[in-house]
Amino acid sequence: MAAREHTKQRCGLEQAGRRLIRKLSKGFQQRVGLAQAIIHDPRVVILDEPTDGLDPAQIRQVRELIQELARDKGVILSSHILPEIEATCNRVTILQQGKSVYSGELTPPAQTCYRIGLDRNPEPQSIKAMTGVAEAEQMHTDYYRIILEPGCQPSELARQIVARGWGLIELKPERMSLEQLFLQATTGGHS
Repeated sequence: MAAREHTKQRCGLEQAGRRLIRKLSKGFQQRVGLAQAIIHDPRVVILDEPTDGLDPAQIRQVRELIQELARDKGVILSSHILPEIEATCNRVTILQQGKSVYSGELTPPAQTCYRIGLDRNPEPQSIKAMTGVAEAEQMHTDYYRIILEPGCQPSELARQIVARGWGLIELKPERMSLEQLFLQATTGGHS
């Protein structure tokens, strides 16, 4: 009895009472499913699209509950909503056609991404040809996203840009988004 009341409170189900699940809103149904998953205090919880159908306040509550659970349990979250994964998870496995194409941190430590601003506009191929540059993508007229190879320092990138006379305006670290990581892992592309 105490476990049920505690779980109802954790999942925000105090108002649901004894109503039939099929008569509840989509948001309440999602929270009932979450409560069913955690009521017996399992060591590992597997959640599929746990915030589907929830309003923004409910999404925040579920995220907080997931983070609370993750302190002392394994939590596996399956979702195609990338911002949800970024807001909730610290590690990710990306599957393509049932096979893992990436497994690790949300931002791979081996890939350092920078945003650079230049006075002149060289072609991305010219930037990619520089020593230590793994990828170069033009974002706007005079801004580029650069991914450095492991071990390459931003100071070396700056030195090469200045030596080419391109006029370095900005060199700023940029966290690779999960969408970029997904595209890189599944297609080799960047956005």
